Amino acid sequence: MFSSNKILSIIFILLLLVLIGEVVYLITTEQNKISQSKDIPRTEALTPSPTTNLPLLTEEQRKIIESVKNGSAAAYLNNFKNTSKRKVSLIIEQTGFIGDITDDKGNEKTYLKIIDEENNKIVTFILDQINIPKTTFYKIENNGQISIGVNDIKKGDKITIRIIGGITEDTNRSEFFIYEK
Repeated sequence: MFSSNKILSIIFILLLLVLIGEVVYLITTEQNKISQSKDIPRTEALTPSPTTNLPLLTEEQRKIIESVKNGSAAAYLNNFKNTSKRKVSLIIEQTGFIGDITDDKGNEKTYLKIIDEENNKIVTFILDQINIPKTTFYKIENNGQISIGVNDIKKGDKITIRIIGGITEDTNRSEFFIYEK
């Protein structure tokens, strides 16, 4: 019994010494970090303005933002389309509820009226033979999203429509997300 107490005491003392060593190491490294940070020159704080002090944007990107603000984005983006090798898309996302679903069999079109919580019309989305192949429908459930068809959409469903318009290339498509009630 005496020898097991002695062994436990020695182990305890060794662990205590390791703990003290770690604390000393942390204190000395923190002091080194503090002294190194004092050597860093201080600069004035940047006061951001709408587009002039955005360091992560190129001059071309700043011009796009300014043209959107000034309402002349279409002309600028048309030029951008002809000269740029980048892919640029415009994403419009709208959330609401399905108000009415109208099938026009003669014109082979389906009209989806999207409304807000107060029953005000947000937009009417027209599905036809041209845009159905570029449209995907998903149902969002607790365990993820599953692909569905347009016929699975019902009046009153909560919906998010994401319209992705390709500006520099023809990649226009739409995504409909129907949420579980």
